[in-house]
Parts: sequence; structure tokens; C-alpha cells
Amino acid sequence: MGKPTPPSYSDDPDAVSMHTTPDGYEYAEPSSEGLPSYHDSEAAASSSASAQEDGVQNAHTPLIEPYDVLEYPSGPKRGNLPYTKPTNKGAVTIRMDERLTDPHELYTYIVDYMRGMAPRPIVQIRGWHSETVRRKDKKEQERVVDFDVSFSLQQYLRKAYDPHFWSERTVEDRESAHRGSWRKTKAPGYRSGVQLSDEPQRTLQDWCEDYCASPSRLKVFRINRPVHGIVEADIKGNIERLIRSTHYRGTTDISFRVDEKAVDIYSPTLINRWRTGWVRWIFYLTFLWIITWPILFFTTKWWDVYSVDWFFSLNAGSHGRDGRTGRQFASISESQWFEKHKVLIRELVMSKYQGSGDDFPTNVAPSQAPAPSQALMPKIPGIANVGSTVGLIQNGVNVWNAVAAARSTGEQGWGYDC
Repeated sequence: MGKPTPPSYSDDPDAVSMHTTPDGYEYAEPSSEGLPSYHDSEAAASSSASAQEDGVQNAHTPLIEPYDVLEYPSGPKRGNLPYTKPTNKGAVTIRMDERLTDPHELYTYIVDYMRGMAPRPIVQIRGWHSETVRRKDKKEQERVVDFDVSFSLQQYLRKAYDPHFWSERTVEDRESAHRGSWRKTKAPGYRSGVQLSDEPQRTLQDWCEDYCASPSRLKVFRINRPVHGIVEADIKGNIERLIRSTHYRGTTDISFRVDEKAVDIYSPTLINRWRTGWVRWIFYLTFLWIITWPILFFTTKWWDVYSVDWFFSLNAGSHGRDGRTGRQFASISESQWFEKHKVLIRELVMSKYQGSGDDFPTNVAPSQAPAPSQALMPKIPGIANVGSTVGLIQNGVNVWNAVAAARSTGEQGWGYDC
């Protein structure tokens, strides 16, 4: 299937409620902005300007989500335990609307919105240590989170429909996939690597019609949106060394995930509403899920036949011992991203910040004063009152005092087990 240039949406996506479903799409004239060359992208990324100033953020066409977004029913949260990654509850989101039972509406939604909306690769930086506390004449170990900061890499993906850094595909006949069943199968007529049928491979429109024509009341159509080309070790190693340079002695965990990596379109039936709403908690708490889960597993029909691939980078050739010299980047490289954010990461870590760092300025000068966060705090969005700001600043002061003591006396630093 071809890749037509989509129209851009004219409305501000922030102005639309997640629980508001517009009756139709509103279009604006297609943007005439061309894609930057690889050399221009590299030069822009290496500057100290912010992502919006260097044009990366503006690479995405604003799109409006026309349907309600439901949270994936991942069950009770496990918590952020040591040596385990946090539950990625945002990896899969759900849409469920009566209009999506129409094949034309389903196809239009996927083509006009879903395949053009990039997923959200996330870098999460966490640190914690253990403290001994006394409870009722008994000593216990308690885990204390020192910092928990996340950054989105979504703005560094090239905008949709770029033939170099974006591609779409439907499942091939020879692949095992969910084709309207609870189990994976190959295409009918394909056996032992031999195509026995003359029927052409199905397109996205064919699969939408197949899904909507199915009489099954429990059915799901999945759109996969994986991200490729991020060398996690490059980012992880740089951040780890940066954190240790602050004399931090706790446990660190630098993990990667992709939010909205897949979108499931559920048929709007009562049982599907139960399994995606608050009713499911009754089954969790009463352990009825032990009975209902096998029933739902075998009675739900799945269509997992369509993917939109996004590329942070492409390996254009292997030159040199690292094999990555010839890589081409959608906007910036992993090392350039780190150079752009290292000052901010250091400030947030030493301020014991917990939350998203995406709204912070990335061109903050390194702090030489004992209170490094004072210049940063007035720019922090989401701080409700002065007391919160003062508390965050005090955290930075305490950490800097610990760092100064470690430098002068060789003591442990900060964030160690005690």
C-alpha cells in the first residue's frame, strides 16, 4: 500500500478533552516544510538551543485524537522494586467506539491518525538506597527513592510518512500472526514454505473489512508501533557516569520503555467494557480472574496484522570496529541527546526530583553555588506553591553539601545505605 502525504490537523490537540469525540475531522492545508538533511539535523542537534528552538519538536504534525483513550487493564501495579523495571501501564492503550465497527471508519482512523502519531520512547532514571528504621523494638530495612526522572524521546523521531525513518506493513502470508483467532496462524493455503493459493496478500483495508465482518462479539484489532535504532547502552553508560560523578552511592536503574507502543481497538460489548473498566477489579480481588481469564483468552478473536515502524536511527553501513559509524539519525544521536541534557539531568538528580523532565530548559548553565537549583526552580512547571519550591531547593542544598564534604574528606558522599 502506498504512503500518501496526510493532511495536517488545524486544531490544538491540547484543547480537546480526552472524553470528547468530535463528529468529524477538521483539516488544514498540508505543511510545506521540508525534511532537514542528515547533516542539518546533526548540526542542529549539537547546538545548545532547546529542542523547540532547533526545530525538532515542530517536526510532528499536530493530530487530534477523535476517540476516548482507555488505559490498558494491566492489573495491580507491582511497584518499583529493586532490580525490576516498573510496570509499563502505558505500553498499550485501548479505543472502544461503536463507529469503529464500520470498516471505512476504522480504516480512516488508522490512516488519518493512528499511523501518523508517533509512540513515546521513554528514558527513566531512578536511584534509591536502603535505610534502617526501628519499628516496635525491631529494626527493618526501608527503601528510599532518591530521584526518579523520565525523559521522552518522541520529539526526536522524524515526522510521519518520511520514507527513510518511517514505514508501515501488513503481515505477510508466510508469517504466523493472529488473523482473527486466539492463536497464531499462517495465511490459508500457505504450507511448509509453499504458497498454494493464488490470492494476493491482504492490505490494511482488507483486514479492516475482515475484522468488522467477523460475527464474534469479543474481538480486538491491534496496531503495533515499535521504535527501532536506539542504542540504549550509549545513553545508559553516559548517564551512569554522570550520576556517579556527583558522589552518589545508592543503587541506580536506567531503563527504557515505549509508551503507546501498541493500540488495541476493542469491540464495544458489555464484557469488553467490564474487562477495561473498574469492574475488573472485582475479579482481581475475588480471584475470579482464575476462571474468567482462560474463558476470555479462548473466546477473544485477535487481529494482530498491521505495524507502523518508527526509526530513531538507521544503520547505513558498517564502517569501523563499532559497526555504527555509518548510522543516520532522524534528528540527533544518543551522545548528542546526552550532551544536550546532561546539565539538566545532573540538576534534577541532585535536587532529588521525581517526575518528568521534559518541560525543563535544557540549556541551564552548570551551577557553582551551594544551591544549584535556585536558578532552575522558578522555571519548573507544575510546582503548586512556594513551599514545594523551597523544599526542592533544600534537597539540592543538602546534596551539594554532601558532595562538598566527599570531595574534601573522602567520605561516602550521598545516597548510601545506612
